[in-house]
Amino acid sequence: MNRDVYLSSEDLKNLKKYYLSEGSDGKVYKINNDTLYKIYHTENENVTINNEEETKVVKSIKDINVKELPSLTLNFIDKEGTRIGKEDAILKATSKQKNVHLTSLPMGCIYVNGHFRGCVLKYHNHSFPLYQINMLPKKLKLKTVKYLLLEIEELLNNNIYHIDLANKPSFNDKKPHSNVLVKYNLYPEVIDIDGKSAVYRETYDEQYYYKCMLSLKSLLLELLCDVDDIIALNDEDIEYLKYSVKDDELKSNLFEAFENEDTDIKDIKKIFKL
Repeated sequence: MNRDVYLSSEDLKNLKKYYLSEGSDGKVYKINNDTLYKIYHTENENVTINNEEETKVVKSIKDINVKELPSLTLNFIDKEGTRIGKEDAILKATSKQKNVHLTSLPMGCIYVNGHFRGCVLKYHNHSFPLYQINMLPKKLKLKTVKYLLLEIEELLNNNIYHIDLANKPSFNDKKPHSNVLVKYNLYPEVIDIDGKSAVYRETYDEQYYYKCMLSLKSLLLELLCDVDDIIALNDEDIEYLKYSVKDDELKSNLFEAFENEDTDIKDIKKIFKL
């Protein structure tokens, strides 16, 4: 059900008392134990379209260069003319929710004085960042990972591509994090399913599928190998990490999948015996 919100300039100022956090594309306000308002930064309103950057794809671990990472963060109009984080993208999300059962998509648009400024999101109460499951036994950790794969598969089946799953430095340069939370029953919750992190398409898109898979594979390696940001590692560190897990069948298979650009979600599920 669409939950559009209409605010005045005064209402927007009064949101300060509900301030929760801030990311690279907007500020988040906790309205209650179920609802967040995300107000996008105004400096993101006008953006230059660059199709060459949009379609650039990293092919393998050997080709990854930290300086090229911004090409994986889409902050402009996509091929269908929908600006990520803009009104049309949020409207697409609300229409797709009926077929998505494992992930909470944006619930509505936020308008200030009649102009689009953000979106309404679900607040995931009683949850914690994904990286904290590293303290759990392997069996419980794998339980969360398997549920996460099912969640990502459902999104892909609905042509929703989350391209920002892997660990990254936070907006405030604190502990690197991913856009996955975990509930206390160990079920994962994919978040930031708006803004620059997710792309909504009507049909299958090979480029965005690849970006989603690269992000997912990076996240899984980071999680299982206890690495903060695998993309930032140099070749020597990567080779050492591969050697250190050569006797672990699951991790070795995951590294092989990471370096194979043709790996799809079904291949990843097989590695985890799903």
